[in-house]
Amino acid sequence: MAKITYIEHDGTEHAIDVKPGQSVMEGAVKHNVPGIDA
Repeated sequence: MAKITYIEHDGTEHAIDVKPGQSVMEGAVKHNVPGIDA
């Protein structure tokens, strides 16, 4: 599993574990990262 850190425009970080084969976008959407519209 890869750990991806998404950073919002205000500097808030969201560290998410993303499964192999899953895209960065899919991980953000699945974990409800704010600011990601899909």
